[in-house]
Amino acid sequence: MLPVLLCFWLLTLLAACGRSGPTTLEEMVLEVDVVSLPASPAPVAASVVLLDPLALPVAPASVVPITPFVYRGEASEVTFDGKASVRFPRGSELPPQLLAPSDRFVYDEFTGEACDTVTSVPDARVTFLSTGEIPLPTVLAFGVAGAEMSLVTAEPLDLSLQPPALFEEPFLSWVYATQAVDVRTAEGGCLPPGGDYVIDVDLSLAAGWNQVAMRYGWDPVAEALAAVTIRGGDAATYYLNSFGIP
Repeated sequence: MLPVLLCFWLLTLLAACGRSGPTTLEEMVLEVDVVSLPASPAPVAASVVLLDPLALPVAPASVVPITPFVYRGEASEVTFDGKASVRFPRGSELPPQLLAPSDRFVYDEFTGEACDTVTSVPDARVTFLSTGEIPLPTVLAFGVAGAEMSLVTAEPLDLSLQPPALFEEPFLSWVYATQAVDVRTAEGGCLPPGGDYVIDVDLSLAAGWNQVAMRYGWDPVAEALAAVTIRGGDAATYYLNSFGIP
C-alpha cells in the first residue's frame, strides 16, 4: 500500500530524544536531541506524520498532505545545538479522515486492508495505525535533500543490520483516541485479506495521544515478516532513526 515510503530507506542518522513527560496527552510535545552520523547531513526540521489509508482529500491549515494518503503536522526547527520540539496536533486539529472506528483502525501496510479489532467503546475513534516495516504515525525528519522517513525506538538502531536483527528493538508509534477504549484482536491475532503476517493487538487507550510499541516476528525460512505484536508503550527516551532519499 505504501510503496512510495520505501524510497526513503537509505541515508542513516540517529537522533537521541529526551523525555517527553506523560505518554498520554491531548497535545504532546517530544523534546528531541538530534545527533547525526558524521557522513550524514544533519536534519533541519522534524514533524509528526499520520496516515489516511482511504486517501480522502483534505487539507487543513495545521495538517497538510504530503501524498494523497500521508499527512504531516507542524515542522519544528532543529536548532544549531541539535534540538527540536516535535508537536503532535490536538484532537481538534486532526482531520476527521485520519480518525477511524476503533474496531478498524489498524491497517496492513502492504495490502491496505484493515485488521478487525474488538472494541469496548464502539463510538470511540482512533487515528489510523499502519503496520509493516515502517509504522505510521511516526516522526518525519527534513534534511538537505528533503523529507526523510524515520523509525522511533527506545534504543538506537544499528541500521547496517538486516532482519531479524533489525527487529530486535520494538518500533514506537503514537495513536490518538477520542475517548478511553480497550481494543484487541481475537485470540490468535488477525490476518488481513491478502496479508502475509499476523497482527496481534492488545491496547488500553486513554483519551488523547497514546504511545504504542510494535514488536516484529521474523520467519527465517521464508525470510519475511511473520507477525506484528502491538502493545502499549512506556518509553521515556527516544531515538529517531531516519532514512533519507536515495
